[in-house]
Amino acid sequence: MSTKHTPRTSTTDPAATRKLEALGLLTPQETAPIPAPDATKEIIYLDPKNLSVHRSLDKLPALASDSPEFIAIVTSVQEIGIQEPLKIVLNSESEDTGIIIDGRHRWRAAKRLGLTAVPCIVIQYQDSKQVALASLTCRRHYTKAQLTYVCIDLMEDAFVEASERMFSGTGNPANSVRRVEKGLEMWADELGVSRRYLEQVRELRKLFEDKTKRDLRSDKDDESEVDTTFREFWEPRILRSENPLGIGGVLTAIKQVLSIEKKADAGIEHTGGAPQEHEAQLDLFTRSWEAVGKKFRYWSDWDPITRLTAIRQMTPVVAEMPDDLLEATAAEIKAEMKRRAAELK
Repeated sequence: MSTKHTPRTSTTDPAATRKLEALGLLTPQETAPIPAPDATKEIIYLDPKNLSVHRSLDKLPALASDSPEFIAIVTSVQEIGIQEPLKIVLNSESEDTGIIIDGRHRWRAAKRLGLTAVPCIVIQYQDSKQVALASLTCRRHYTKAQLTYVCIDLMEDAFVEASERMFSGTGNPANSVRRVEKGLEMWADELGVSRRYLEQVRELRKLFEDKTKRDLRSDKDDESEVDTTFREFWEPRILRSENPLGIGGVLTAIKQVLSIEKKADAGIEHTGGAPQEHEAQLDLFTRSWEAVGKKFRYWSDWDPITRLTAIRQMTPVVAEMPDDLLEATAAEIKAEMKRRAAELK
């Protein structure tokens, strides 16, 4: 049986509202579905045993039960209780059961401690992915790159939801697809990560769907594990707080493993090579491009002379490019110019 606490006032988080509006997930006329940190919306209390985690969060990394971060959450809940209510969607068949949208680690801590009731705020099901996304983007312990990795699947789902509502009845699904892609690009710009990085994260997420157990090694860490999946091995190293691995380097390592397996299946012997050196070099190369991409935000503030000076700095760099890299770069630039021209029509 749930219990309720009904305060006199409620409000919404203006920062969350602005972020969702900027990303196209809300129109200015809509109300953000995110409770403000100091707001007191209606709170109900449910037994943790009657709660489950929303399926959209399945792909998001979870803290290990023995990790210092999770132990700290358990200790906090034990000493001062759950200060921020869980955000849930009520089960349509019973008001005593719900699906967790935000707060799964607090929920796990409550279960470990044997609590019989946890505070919850009820949200609408159609806003669930947007709420989960906004909650994640407020996390301070992730870098921008890590946040992109964590949120990419949820971001795509949230834009699909918003687009389907906006274009419902138009009979033109292409509008939804274009809006999703444009929204993702806006979000990448908002976080200060390149669109290329966004593509790499999508590619890595796809590779992480492979459930094959392998013996894997990270040359950069000089660590190895047996009978593990790509995701189980690499994800903790991408998301760790100290010296996280770059997406580019992890992609390279996985592709090397797949290439070796493919050659083995074809009866071609692996001759070695220098995977550690290549992994480090590609990671550095990727980071350099990302650093350049982040500087483009200054361009609109520069006067013509400053812009011309910056353009001239590119000349010696372009002159040193290998032929195939130069051709690929030119093709990317041409494709981007064509895409932008199409948007203006």
